[in-house]
This record gives sequence, structure tokens and C-alpha cells, in this order.
Amino acid sequence: MSDDYEALQKALAAEHAVIWGFGEVGAKVGPDLVGTVTAADLRHREIRHEIEQLLIAQQLEPVAGEPAYSLPSPITDQPSAIEAAAQLEDAMCAQWRYCLGRFDSTELRQTFSAYLTEAAVAAYQWRRLTAGTGAATVAFPGA
Repeated sequence: MSDDYEALQKALAAEHAVIWGFGEVGAKVGPDLVGTVTAADLRHREIRHEIEQLLIAQQLEPVAGEPAYSLPSPITDQPSAIEAAAQLEDAMCAQWRYCLGRFDSTELRQTFSAYLTEAAVAAYQWRRLTAGTGAATVAFPGA
């Protein structure tokens, strides 16, 4: 497998982890944020499916999900769940930034750029919920 598709497999593995992580986030947020968590989870499931289809189109077997994953930080209550959600999105920024540097295809680079942008905006939106505890934005998402 070429290095570029190995990078895409790593991004797929990260999407599996993010989806699992949002399950944990959803268990600790109040009713006012359940819809937001559900929407994030569904979007990551859509992206995961799109990446699986890209890999299958290259006759590659998509990496399977693991039974469980480590969280970026402990989730004990709503504020820690919100911070974990932002960290999960940050992790995807790093994956998509890496993929951007691996592929020459304009179409794929546009796709990965859109995914990076979505993850960066999502991380900002999560951090905005707790803006009093730190910066809501980062200078270079995925860096």
C-alpha cells in the first residue's frame, strides 16, 4: 500500500476513535447538547463511510474499528465532555492535515481540506461553549 493510502487508513482509524469518543461524550452532556453530539456523531459516520468507499475503490480493505479507544482526556461531567469533544475534533484536524500533504489529487485534496475545515469549525464550536476556560480557536488547526 502506498504511503498516501496508509495515511488515509490512519484517518479512517481516527474516525473510528472519534465516533466511539462521541458515544462517551453523549453520555455526559445534558439534554441541551444531546442533539449537537448526535449531529457530530452522524457527520463523522458519514465521513467514515466516504473514506471506506475511497479505500474500497482502490481495492484496499478499510481498517476495522477497535472495541474501545482511549479518550483524549477523562470525561466525568459536561464541561469535561465538551473539552473532549473539542479534542476529538482537533485530532481529526491533524489527520486531515496529514492527508492533505500526502495526496496529489486535486479532488482528494479538496475533500480533505473540507474535512479539515469542518473539524476545525466543530472544535471551535465546542470550545465556544466553555470560552471562559481558554482560547476558542487555534492558529493552525491540525498543527
